[in-house]
Amino acid sequence: MFSCNLRKMSKRTMKGYRNNNLAMFKYVEQEFGITELEDMNRMVIQDYVNHLTEKGLKETYINGLLKCFRAYFNYALEEGYISRSPMEKIKFQREVMPIIQTFTDEEVYKMVRAFHGNDYMSIRNNLIMTLFLDTGIRCTELCDLQMTDIRDTHVRIFGKNKKERMVPISPVLNKALIRYLRCRNEWKTTQLSIQDEYLLLSYRGRKLTVEAVERVVRLAGESAKVREHIRCSPHTCRHYFAQKLYRNRVDVYTISKLLGHGNLQVTRRYLQSLDSDTFIEELGTEVSPLTGIMGAKPETKKKGGGRK
Repeated sequence: MFSCNLRKMSKRTMKGYRNNNLAMFKYVEQEFGITELEDMNRMVIQDYVNHLTEKGLKETYINGLLKCFRAYFNYALEEGYISRSPMEKIKFQREVMPIIQTFTDEEVYKMVRAFHGNDYMSIRNNLIMTLFLDTGIRCTELCDLQMTDIRDTHVRIFGKNKKERMVPISPVLNKALIRYLRCRNEWKTTQLSIQDEYLLLSYRGRKLTVEAVERVVRLAGESAKVREHIRCSPHTCRHYFAQKLYRNRVDVYTISKLLGHGNLQVTRRYLQSLDSDTFIEELGTEVSPLTGIMGAKPETKKKGGGRK
């Protein structure tokens, strides 16, 4: 954990590393009686992976655990505690490419308008939904937004690994920001103590938690009567943002940059469900190479005295 902290990992990532590795250590001790690092081997880890598979855990989740195990044993190898990593020949499971379904435009409209009051909490929640759906921001990134990150034309966002990106402020978002900041200035005068550097604050004037923000999105989904099979979460808002941009003819590279993805493959996964509807067919018709030149016969100049 000290090593992870030195590498500037987030508290959430470090918590995941700790809990996932400890769960694996506990299983290995109970099933094989292994308590020493030097006694760990590939077979016991594979047995644990098989145990997780039999429990019905998804391939993506198990691969996330394997990354935690690999990071730990790589650390132990670098520090000289072991001479060879037991993760060396363990392969990731083949993941099934999921078809990610997200909100409709009508559902999004209702979710943004779910908080229509004039009090601080309603105006704040309206801005939260607008930020999610109009910038594709992650939940932790939204909680970390500071007042200085709001510029005249864009929002500065610090993503994973402290990677900075800029997302433009649309007229809709600008209107929500102006309304919120005006209300925030009046509201904070009634508070005894607040964490004034953060943009979005709790009713007690503290920095928002991930759990509190997730609750806001769930309430918006309930108010909008979002379809039952659609998960009302900040990450689903992020998927909507990506798919809506693609429908609006924004290229994949630009979408990837706005989302803060490290590679295009992750972005393509966000857009996977679009292949299952009529969007690709519609787009193919619009950009067909021959449509523009064969769709209509070119006009010919009429010579004087010719047949009309």
